[in-house]
Amino acid sequence: MKKKKSALAVSTALLVSLTLAMSPSASAKGPDWKDKPAHQGNKAEDSEKGKGKGKSDNEESTVSLEEDFAQKEEALQQDFEQKLGELEARKGELTEEEYEAQKQQLEEEFELAKEALEQDSESEEESRKALKEQIKEERKAILEQYKDKKEELKALADELKQQIKALKGEEEQAADELYESLAKYYEEAGELAEAIAAQKEAVKRDLRNLARYKQLSGLLEQEGYDGVKAYVNGEMPDFPIPPVIKGGTTLIPFRAVSEALHAEVTWNADERSVTVVRDGIEIKLFVDEAKAIVNGEEVILAVPAQIMKGNTMVPIRFISEALGAEVQYEGDSQSVVIVDETVPTEPETTETAPEEGAATETAPEETAPTEEAATETVPAEAEPAGGETSESTPAETAPTP
Repeated sequence: MKKKKSALAVSTALLVSLTLAMSPSASAKGPDWKDKPAHQGNKAEDSEKGKGKGKSDNEESTVSLEEDFAQKEEALQQDFEQKLGELEARKGELTEEEYEAQKQQLEEEFELAKEALEQDSESEEESRKALKEQIKEERKAILEQYKDKKEELKALADELKQQIKALKGEEEQAADELYESLAKYYEEAGELAEAIAAQKEAVKRDLRNLARYKQLSGLLEQEGYDGVKAYVNGEMPDFPIPPVIKGGTTLIPFRAVSEALHAEVTWNADERSVTVVRDGIEIKLFVDEAKAIVNGEEVILAVPAQIMKGNTMVPIRFISEALGAEVQYEGDSQSVVIVDETVPTEPETTETAPEEGAATETAPEETAPTEEAATETVPAEAEPAGGETSESTPAETAPTP
């Protein structure tokens, strides 16, 4: 068991390094700014304000370096403007020379504070990158050391899992890389469910990293989930049927993605149309018609919305981008990645239910809002040959004419 203790010690050392590297540095430096509490904020108050927003404790306490810099920069600007306002209020009590001298001093102090803040931010970013590279190298060494030793590797992974969970605030800045290591260890130990759970955590902490989605999709495929995968803010919506690709365009059950994007959905059986509304944006699609209407403007679609097995399927890229979300496509794993950071963690969808009996011969009962979905246009380079996907494409059940 000596090797086990050695590897665990290395993992612990990494976490200690993480704590030291990501500990809060002095915010803005310079005369009159060095001890301003506004730059740091009241952590107790911030914690209380953050409660009740649908996020876990770790998610609530984690602020990216970019967000942290923006908050501190804004605080500096506000302090400068406040001091400048106070000086302006006393202008009548000062000579012109005194006023200009004090104003110049404030401006110089402000520039020094901004420069110090930028240097701190750059230093923290460099530390984070170096730490992540260290974690990657250690991951390779541990996987090699524990090759064909599944029980010992699982024990190491269990211990590391607890260590990661103990990280808080700035300490979590490299947790995405640690969770990726954890997923690799569990995968090699034959613990697929634990590996998937760990990789999901890595994805949630790095939402735009396609490599992390590719790894997650690979693990899901080992569990039997083949074909197109779609993620919204790192989560896979609960699809009644899997997403499909038709004519190079990814179609997805409309209601599932609309709910994930916190949108209001309405089905009109007479028009055979579906409407989604969010934040002043209204999108209307018509089944089997290659057009959509966005805030009154007609848009031509490459592939129309259509009904498959009683579910309205729509182009996911079109719907997502029309609502202001970012869409990426990872071709190797057929993963559609949607990122919309304005969406609450646990969105609640408001929907207008169709009248009873409204879904007549033009649409089966299942096509009512409870089973509608969205779609996406796959980039040209990822377009599959032949225009349609294989095993993941369900046979289309056309409504009775």
